[in-house]
Amino acid sequence: MIVLAKLKDMYDFLAKNPFGFLATWSEGGPRVRPFMFQFEDRGCPLFCLSNDKEVYGQLKADPRCEVAFCTPDWSVTLRIRGKAEFFPGLEQKKRILDGNETLREMYGTPDNPRFEVFRLVDFEAFFWDFSGRKDPVER
Repeated sequence: MIVLAKLKDMYDFLAKNPFGFLATWSEGGPRVRPFMFQFEDRGCPLFCLSNDKEVYGQLKADPRCEVAFCTPDWSVTLRIRGKAEFFPGLEQKKRILDGNETLREMYGTPDNPRFEVFRLVDFEAFFWDFSGRKDPVER
């Protein structure tokens, strides 16, 4: 039986399990790398990165991507597929830096020209567990 998960369930899961893996596409094929969920912004998952990384160029060339998050015991997985929407986001950058010392040391200030934020828009999300059950997140 499929159960619709609520958007709140997704954000609660992400708050507890913020580290995942983001997949993009490039000419050479698929690329996957670790990524950290920051917070919900305007109903969408928000992420940040440096614009001098390959992933930035990949997302600018083709904004379609997917990110997967798991519980520590791997028993539940959340996958989110959508499009990266970059925007200036000074308010969001300030919030990120206020809550993350490592990123604050890396970028210093919200107006650092390398510091980028993006939302996953037009996304669909699903929870999976070891039983094979797939529960879509209701939007």
